[in-house]
Parts: sequence; C-alpha cells; structure tokens
Amino acid sequence: MTMGGLNKLLRRGDDAVLAVYDLELTPGPLVDFDVARTTVLDLRMELRKELRRVIVEGLKAHDIYDQLTSRVRAILEPKSGSAFWNLGVSLLRQNVTLVSDELLLNDVQRLLPNNPWPIGIHRMIASELGISNKLAFNAISTLLIDGRISKPETKETDS
Repeated sequence: MTMGGLNKLLRRGDDAVLAVYDLELTPGPLVDFDVARTTVLDLRMELRKELRRVIVEGLKAHDIYDQLTSRVRAILEPKSGSAFWNLGVSLLRQNVTLVSDELLLNDVQRLLPNNPWPIGIHRMIASELGISNKLAFNAISTLLIDGRISKPETKETDS
C-alpha cells in the first residue's frame, strides 16, 4: 500500500532524514483508503503530521532526540505552510505555470473557503474537482497573481 508524500515527511529543503515506515493502518478519523484500497489518502495531511509527531515523541522518550545534530532536529521540527504565502509575486511566477482555463479558475475560486485556509487546500480542491494537485496549486497561484483573490491566512490544524 502506498501513501503519497511519505518521502517528504522528514525533509526540509534539500536535507532529509531517511526512514522506513512499517505501519498497520485501519480506517478511522485520520485514515482513509482509495476505492481499490491500494493507497492511503491523506488529503488534509493530518496522518503525516501525526506520524511526524509520533516519531519525534518516540525519539524524545528514548533520549535520542537531544543527541541528534541541530541540522537533523531542524528537519524534524513541525513545518508551517505559511512560508509559501510570504513569497513575492515574482517568485510565484518563477514556480508556477499560469492557468488560462477560465472555467477551471472559476471552479477553484468557488471552492476556496473563507480565511483562514487550511494548509493543503490545493489537495482538497484537486480531490473535489478530480484534477492533479499541481494543477489546483497553479490555479490558486494564478488567482493570487491576477489579484482575483486575497493573500490568505493559513491555519495549522490540531492533531
């Protein structure tokens, strides 16, 4: 069974902590499977955040965390999605393929909640519209760049 994004769970920029996961998962509030039950769905990134928290707590409980280098500890610190929204428009344009499909842009704009946006909103919209995460991300970025929507706040959900 696969779960997208696990390769980035313990990564910050180019730095990463290599890990192997052996998980026994059953459906529940944080765990959902695709129809074929071959992929764990984690659209709101709650399971990945919880897994990261458990890994760090385990390292601390076994007095390993304090022995890690500061570089490794920095990788293990909780991530915040707010760094993206501090980018200027010129940086966004370098990393985004602007979307010209007006129907898609209207659909994406209609699905955007009022502030604050949860982290990973593009994944939720992608799932709702049946499009790729990248296309949803690019559509949201296009709306931001065009000034059709305001720069959003983000919120960390409690896990």
